[in-house]
This record gives sequence, C-alpha cells and structure tokens, in this order.
Amino acid sequence: ESDQLDRSSPAAQAPSCTKQAAGFSESSAFSGVEVVGIRNDKGVKDGFAEKYAQRFYTDENDAIRTEIGIPGDLFGLLGGRETYVVDKDGTVVLVFNGQLNPEKHVEAAAEAVESLPKGGFDLSSLL
Repeated sequence: ESDQLDRSSPAAQAPSCTKQAAGFSESSAFSGVEVVGIRNDKGVKDGFAEKYAQRFYTDENDAIRTEIGIPGDLFGLLGGRETYVVDKDGTVVLVFNGQLNPEKHVEAAAEAVESLPKGGFDLSSLL
C-alpha cells in the first residue's frame, strides 16, 4: 500500500507528456508512491507506457476527465492536464492544473508527497 499520485495528460509521446512521465519516473520523491497516468484514447501510442515506472489508464471518450471535472485547454482542443496527490486515507491533498508546464506538475507533486505522513493507501478502493 502506498500514497497515490494520479495525473492526466493529453497525449502520450507529445514532448510535454514525455517530460512529465519521465519526471515522475525518474524522481526519487515518488519512491513508494503509486503513480498513475491517465491519457485520452486519442493519445495512446504503442510502447509509451512500458518506458516509465507508472501505470497508465486510457480515458475512453474523456469519461474520467468529464466525471472528475477536468476542463479542456486551448478552447477545448486539448484534454486538460491535472495532477492529483491522494493520501493514504483517500483525501486529495493536491490538485495542480497546467497544460504547458509539465515540470511544474512533478515539482508540485513532489512537495505534496514529501509533506504526507508515511503509510499505505489502497488504490483499489478508488477504482
């Protein structure tokens, strides 16, 4: 069991998505934290998920973004990019939104994770 970090991004292998995925995978701040990427069905590229130390879910028809309420960016042309940090009790402790600054997602999430008490979290309780 671990704390949870969920992130949404518009398209796998776009430069900003690649930076964000690499940042979460390479940072030691997320050791012991389950990192989950959510990408829209148009952004799925073969082999992308296997390159990074996180799980990816495909957001068919933007159903997850719609249910959570993640707004689109650039007048709806791009799916929203948001990062959430969820503590072991299932409480959202960070929501970070920003389409064009993937590195800031990693920085903000690392700070939030570092402030969390150590302990477990069961992802299956949310799915």
